[in-house]
Amino acid sequence: MKGLARLVAVLAIVVLSASPASADSGWTIRSFNADITIRGDGSLVIVEAIDVDFAGLEKHGIFRDIPTRYRYDDTHDRLYRLVVQRVTDASGRGVTYQVSPGFAMTEIKIGDPGRTVRGSQSYRIAYTVEGALNAFADHDELYWNVNGPDWGVPTLAAGARVFAQGVPGAIGNVACFQGLTGATETCKATGTTFAATRPLSPGEQLTIVASLAKGAIAVAPPMLVDHPRTFVDHFSTSPAALAAAAVVLVAGLFGVWWIWWTRGRDRGPARGAIVAEFEPPDKLRPAQLGVVVDESADPRDLVATIVDLAVRGYITITEHPKHGLFGRTDWTLDKKKPGDDLLPYERKLFDGLFKDGDSVLLSSLKGTFAPTLKSAEGLLYKDAMQRGWFVADPSRVRVAYAGLGCLGVVVGVGLAFLLGQLAGWGFAGLAVVPAGVALLVLNRAMPARTESGAAVLERTLGFKRYMDTAETDRAKFAEQEGLFTAYLPYAVMFGSVDRWLRAFAGLDVTKSVSSWYVGPGPFQANLFASSFTSFSGSLASTVVSTPGGSGGSGFSGGSSGGGGGGGGGSW
Repeated sequence: MKGLARLVAVLAIVVLSASPASADSGWTIRSFNADITIRGDGSLVIVEAIDVDFAGLEKHGIFRDIPTRYRYDDTHDRLYRLVVQRVTDASGRGVTYQVSPGFAMTEIKIGDPGRTVRGSQSYRIAYTVEGALNAFADHDELYWNVNGPDWGVPTLAAGARVFAQGVPGAIGNVACFQGLTGATETCKATGTTFAATRPLSPGEQLTIVASLAKGAIAVAPPMLVDHPRTFVDHFSTSPAALAAAAVVLVAGLFGVWWIWWTRGRDRGPARGAIVAEFEPPDKLRPAQLGVVVDESADPRDLVATIVDLAVRGYITITEHPKHGLFGRTDWTLDKKKPGDDLLPYERKLFDGLFKDGDSVLLSSLKGTFAPTLKSAEGLLYKDAMQRGWFVADPSRVRVAYAGLGCLGVVVGVGLAFLLGQLAGWGFAGLAVVPAGVALLVLNRAMPARTESGAAVLERTLGFKRYMDTAETDRAKFAEQEGLFTAYLPYAVMFGSVDRWLRAFAGLDVTKSVSSWYVGPGPFQANLFASSFTSFSGSLASTVVSTPGGSGGSGFSGGSSGGGGGGGGGSW
């Protein structure tokens, strides 16, 4: 039984902690009536008669919250000036109260903190309000929420009376609404006396409207102050704000297109039909053609260079088979001759491979070769610029436009905040962001080839077409064993190694391959295809890997509302 009692206690705590705080309930407002006197100067004198029944609850009293700041438009708030005159009971005897003006609401806390009351209680709150009347072209108007929607208890009866002090006949047409905010349910209006036709549930309110003869009452202009902007207010959906955002968006994207059109396009005439080329243009090396093709000195170009150095007799590659169930295939690279006649980027790779001796195990380069690769990439860009293939260094162009794109995004966000604060035109600032994003996405398309660079590209694409279609005419290669190895580095650069290997499947390439690639046993063409594919993949992942990381391969109307209102509760 003790265990059951403990379980019940725990469940009770969980339920109570998961439930929202109990509402102000258990008592009722028996009647809420207001006498509203309109003075000749436009101010209001309001006396609220609030009769409540606390039943058996012990309470100190009630509090009454009256709004004094309202949203006027996108940039302004309207202020009412409220002054509490007195608080009494039904017999006119003074009651302890405290007034607490807030940003948008004035609270009148009624009751003695050292004394509690029960049962029926009556409160009379007298206060003045300035700035509440509304002026129109043909009439003036009082639009007043009598009790407000923010009471947590029902109101059994609600009503109001309106008087125009010293101005007989000033009040004309009247209307009355009851229900939740925005409700159009009418209530009873007899002359200038108004009454709800039913009890009002928590959240429901009584709203009265009384027109005034134009000029009978001195109606001052609304008292307006700047509206403090919330996050939503920063993004106005007014036609002007949205039109400005649309203009900025179109102009920004057009500007990106214009930059590409004037700076990012290749120079010279438009590319014509691609004609097959049967050898590398001007006998250029694989990495050189790779830079021209994609405007980037990437790891695949430099992996192709290492293979090319082997094919040209500078390096020998020896395969070591894996040992054991979890072993891995590895390769040794041996220097065969000095690289004094190599191009600068080739020499950088060559010296980086053999900086610790004339022989290196491929796996030992993992995590250490990336700086050499980066330097070689820089030299490859320099080689392309010296040959006049690009208007500007492609790597620097991409970085510049990527930076400009990031700046565009930052500026757009900053403008959204600034314009949102100043005028609510945050969307106009955000419209800059897509242009920045477009520059980030298109930065790789911004390097421009010169006319000579575009010509080399066209010929390179012709050579690629030849290599891509080689498999369909294998007979032509039957007596061109040397062609297989000579163009193999280009296949690595184009990413078409498998296709190139299939083009020579079944042909005897022993002599051309065995001079630079040594397998674990007698040469077999089909085994070489698998071995070389494995080698090129391992080489790519090894040379790009960095310390602490695995790297990558380099191959992948009217209603309730109005002024007044508010609500209240008990304490």
